[in-house]
This record gives sequence, structure tokens and C-alpha cells, in this order.
Amino acid sequence: MNINPQLIHCFKRVFTLGVLLLSPLAVFASDATEELTELGLEQMDQGNFAEAVSYFDQAIQLDPDDHEVIFQKGIACYYLQDFDQAILAFSMVIQLDPEGCVNSLHNRGEVYTMLGYYDLAIADYTIVTELDPEYALGFGARGLAYSFKGEYTLAIEDYSRAIEIDPGCTIAIYNRGNEYLALEDYERAITDYTTIIEMNAPEIVAALYNRGLAYSYIQDFEQAISDFSRTIELEPFHFKAYHNRAMNYCNLCDYDSAIPDLTRVIELDPCNPDAFFDRGLSYDKLENYEQAISDYSGAIDIDPDHLTSLYNRGLLYANFQNYDQALIDLSKAIELDPEFADAYYFRGLVYAYSGDIEKANADYERATQLGSDWCEPD
Repeated sequence: MNINPQLIHCFKRVFTLGVLLLSPLAVFASDATEELTELGLEQMDQGNFAEAVSYFDQAIQLDPDDHEVIFQKGIACYYLQDFDQAILAFSMVIQLDPEGCVNSLHNRGEVYTMLGYYDLAIADYTIVTELDPEYALGFGARGLAYSFKGEYTLAIEDYSRAIEIDPGCTIAIYNRGNEYLALEDYERAITDYTTIIEMNAPEIVAALYNRGLAYSYIQDFEQAISDFSRTIELEPFHFKAYHNRAMNYCNLCDYDSAIPDLTRVIELDPCNPDAFFDRGLSYDKLENYEQAISDYSGAIDIDPDHLTSLYNRGLLYANFQNYDQALIDLSKAIELDPEFADAYYFRGLVYAYSGDIEKANADYERATQLGSDWCEPD
């Protein structure tokens, strides 16, 4: 059996509303409006967003056209996850102040992105970039929306434009690396992640992890192990880094090093059937068959339909001449994947050892039809 392919988990950092919280407030229509707005802002600073909305609503009742207060209400609603009201507030600001609405368009675009309305988000970000062609975050945010749509080439174009405007825009560099990774352009992905790492940017942990993935895919397993190790140093509970480091140890046939990492994965993520399977496979390679069966069983306990665990456990049961249990596991594997050629072959072998030649021949014939590598050519 082959080692499972490396897990892919590309981190995406969303351009957050936080960068827009400092929009200057206009002159207020009355002292009462100003006082209510200040009270709302104080509640925002303390994270009391519901109270903030209450104060902003009172201020808006006194001056329904105060777009700055409506803007702050939109932000508060966003943090309350009241996205409909956030969209409504930002839309009102865009109507009231069409020439100074870049922040509201950006924020509405972010809410649309969060809700999966990517085309609406892209439309808003496009207006943002037209109103302010030097606004790096506008291009970066549109790039993210393109990314979520799976339009990676357009995303790369936007990230590159953001980087051209602001070479220190690390989130754009990092996200561009993610797009290259998705497009299997591993060398360019590695270049972008390396830039993030050398800058010691906030995205360094994710960049190290993703660069490790990229090195895995170009089969530079030792460099991948180095990156996953650095990821773990910076984030000791990063179970995916442990898992992927273990897979790269397996690719180097260093199963003794893989097992402690997989044990750590199981400690951190005890309901992960793949970790049990991969540790079982490592024990299998080391000919510690009893422990391998135990781990395959652990994977099956979590996921009764874990195909590879059923298949591998069935083979080991057959090796131990536990033919009844082997037949149960291999039959279940075939039920889950009716075209699993090798499962038919080995079930046929078990039937033969059990003396059921008719069923053995039927399984051999089916394995041959499906192209099992174990079957002798005619």
C-alpha cells in the first residue's frame, strides 16, 4: 500500500474590517448626536457591539443622513454577525456619500465574501479599485474573492497588483503563494512563502507549513520535514504539521520517526481516523502487525467505512489465518468500493485457503477483469 498523500490545508487570511475602524467622523448635527456616537464608540472599544448598535441607532434617529454613524453601525453589526444589517448600513453609506464610500464598499465586499456572494464582492472591490487605483487592499480583497471562486489566475493578477503598489503587503504575498500552490506551481509558491518567512511576517507559521507542503509535492522530503519542524516550534499544537512531517518521514522509509509524530496527532486530534491508519501502516512496515491491527481498528472505530483500514486489517487477519475476520473486512471494502481489484484478489485467496474454490475463482475472475496487479496475465 502507498502512503497517504500529504494533507493539504492552505490557510487563507481574510482582509479584515479592523483596518477600517479609524475612519474619521464628520462634524455632528447636534451635541446629542455627538454624545450618543461617542458612547457607541466606547462600547465598540470594549467589544460591547450590541450596546454600540443601540447608541448608534439613537444617533441615527436624530440625524438619519449621518453616514459616518451609519458606517460605524455597519461595523458593529458585522462583529455581531448580523450580516444583513451590516450590508444594509454599508449600502446606506454608499448612497449617502457616493464619492467617499471606498471603506463602505470594501466592507460590504468583505461581508459578501464571507457569505459566499463572490460576484457581488468582486463588483464592490472593482468599484473600489476604480475609485482608488493605488489602494492595495482593494486589489488584495478582490484577489481573495477570485480565489474562493476558484479563479486562481485572476487572483494572482490582483495579488501581484497589490504587491506592486505596496511591496510590504505580506498578506497579498502569502495569498499569492496559496494560489500558486493550488495551481501546482510549486517553485513560485515556495518563492512567495520564503519571502514571508524572511520578512518574519505575521503569516510566518502558515507560510512555513504551506512551504512544507510545496516541498513535499516536489519530493524534497528533507526540506519539507525541516519546514514542518519549524512550524511545530512556533505552534506546538499544530497537529497537521505533525501529521505531514510524519508522512514525509514515511516517504523516506523512516517509520520509527513517523510513529511518535502520529502518536502526537492522535493526542491532539483523537477523532482523526487517518492518523490511526497512518500509524498502523507505519507499524505494518516495521512488521509490528499486532499494533498495526490495533491502529487499523482504531481508525475503523472512528469511521466504520474507512476503506484502507478495512483492507489492510483484512490482509493482516489473513496472514494470521483469521479467515473469518479477513473475509468480513475484505467484503466490507468491496462493498464500499465495488471496483477495488486487489480486494477481490485477496478475498479470493482467503476463500481458497478456506476451501471455497467456487467463490475463490469468482473473485479471481473479477480481480482480473478489474486489472489487479496481483493477477497473472493470460
